[in-house]
Parts: sequence; structure tokens; C-alpha cells
Amino acid sequence: MLDLLRSPFFSTDCKSKVNGSISWTLSEQWSTAVYFNHYGRSPNTLGATDNNYTDEGTDKLPAWILYNASVTYTPTVPAGQQTVQQDTATGLQPCRRHRRAVHRDQVQVDAS
Repeated sequence: MLDLLRSPFFSTDCKSKVNGSISWTLSEQWSTAVYFNHYGRSPNTLGATDNNYTDEGTDKLPAWILYNASVTYTPTVPAGQQTVQQDTATGLQPCRRHRRAVHRDQVQVDAS
């Protein structure tokens, strides 16, 4: 009986694969993450072609790992934490879409 999972001709994929990530936030603006992929052993080309591990030159390739690290900097404050500032010298608020900046004692609505 032929074991298709252990046969180098029918199963050339890595025998195991594990991946994961670790991330953490250093502050409100800085965060970092590390990602990794671990690939298990797989047959070399000669082993897959000859369909065995006993001939000369046939073997399994070693396991290997790919990794990636990232650092993120967010220069602006998140949308949920924005503040509205008012010009204290003139009492004017910043211009909005539905009304113009006016003195705090007046109310002027845009027609558009």
C-alpha cells in the first residue's frame, strides 16, 4: 500500500506549517508587531523525482522560518479623541460645513 502523505513524489509540500504574530502598543502613537511563518521539512527535487529517500542525493530539505517586523507611528490623534478649539481672542469657532465662523453672540446659518 502506498502512503501518499509520506511519498516524496505525491507529497512535496512541507509536512508542517505554523504561523503567528505578536504585537504590542508602546504609546498612543507607537506600536510594533512581529510576524513569523515556520515551514517544516520537505523532499528535495531528486527525492520527489525518484520517489524515495534511499537513492544517493535524495533527502529532505531542512525546516525554515520567515519573519517580518514592523513599527507603526501614528502622528495624528484618533478621530474619537479630537477636540474643537475656539479662538479665545475673537470668540470665533472654526468654519463648519453648515455654518460660517461667526462671533459667539451671533447666529448665521448658511443657505447651502
